[in-house]
Amino acid sequence: MINQIFYFLLFLVVSQFALAQNVGNFQISERQGEVWAPINLRTKVTYRWLNNQEGAREIRWSAIVETSWNLDYSASSTATPNTTIRSKGNRFLVETSSMETIVSLAGNRQLKLQWRSSKPLLVDDNCRKNALAFLAETSISTPFYIGVSCIFKNEQATLHLSFPNDVELSRSSLFETIGKGESYRVYDLKKITAAKTALGQFTFSYQGKNYNYSLFSQRGETNENKVYRSRFTAALGGGALSLKTVANTYKDTKPFAVLALRPQTLFSQLAAGINFESSIGSVESANVNTLSYFQVSGYATFRLPIYSAWEFQPRLYYVVSKQDSGSGIGYQTGQFGVGFWNEFKFTDRFSLWIEGMTEAIGSPVIKEHKFVEISLFYRDDVSEAGWTLAGQFQNYTVSDALANVRKFDQSFVVVKRSF
Repeated sequence: MINQIFYFLLFLVVSQFALAQNVGNFQISERQGEVWAPINLRTKVTYRWLNNQEGAREIRWSAIVETSWNLDYSASSTATPNTTIRSKGNRFLVETSSMETIVSLAGNRQLKLQWRSSKPLLVDDNCRKNALAFLAETSISTPFYIGVSCIFKNEQATLHLSFPNDVELSRSSLFETIGKGESYRVYDLKKITAAKTALGQFTFSYQGKNYNYSLFSQRGETNENKVYRSRFTAALGGGALSLKTVANTYKDTKPFAVLALRPQTLFSQLAAGINFESSIGSVESANVNTLSYFQVSGYATFRLPIYSAWEFQPRLYYVVSKQDSGSGIGYQTGQFGVGFWNEFKFTDRFSLWIEGMTEAIGSPVIKEHKFVEISLFYRDDVSEAGWTLAGQFQNYTVSDALANVRKFDQSFVVVKRSF
């Protein structure tokens, strides 16, 4: 069971590099004489951030469109500025920063691709988690997307603002350092010291209507990686321990406790943390089925934001682990391990965390090892504190000097509180 979970999660993590996040709605029309008629084609709409030649961050949406036409030998083109198109087989890809794009395909076929959304779309990159909120001042639904990206360095904050080419930023109370007259702007916010205050106002104009936004500081504290502030996690739960030998299987249930120092920044995106985990209750020599488990794992982690809703962290661990049993069979080892941690953010409050690790690298004792923890996290407002419901699965396959193989399994469910 643990093997299946581990390899499934490993596949899930790797596959996320190839998958993007759907945004908004989408409409495709084909020119038929003098009119545009809607057509139904299977479409995957995504977005991504990029750095342009001026040093500003821009957001662009792209669409992968499946057709019934052979596009391998056709010339595909578009007259829309800042738009690229590529085709292969029966698919074509359009990437643009315009709300509306017209493309030309084989056989004098013209298609109009239009970005549409039933609700406002704000693509946030590193702003909200650092207590900067870009909020609409009215309840009017904004029919276009806005991207905000925040960069913090040496307590200095920089805001990168991106919006469609079809939209005009008609007013801004801040002075842009890059992008005047463009669909991207960069603002130097200096050091933010005021708590819960407006930092700037913005008015966007689109199709004859104005849409007002404000940038707020929701906390007086700015830190390049606030997620890595010094915070602790404590947890209690319970679960099952088991030991399998060639001759016997021993099983026990125990309460379980965790105390963790959450990752602290060492340099830039690099951070480190440590976890203490232990079953509660001693081993009874008179009862061969009693088992106990203790583990300390220190790790270095490197933060890699992939999308605003997904963060991936490769990790290097050093783990000291021990398991005892009433039968006198156990193990104790100190070993390096490698793994990953992921956050998939559903909303500003709810996230799915997935952690995986293995120590079975060059160890003469550990023949196989897998550690998986799946957590549902509920965040307190804009802070990084909150409640977590976690399921943890771990197994060790170890051998002694006589090549006797033993399998140790731990499965726990715990409720965590970070503060």
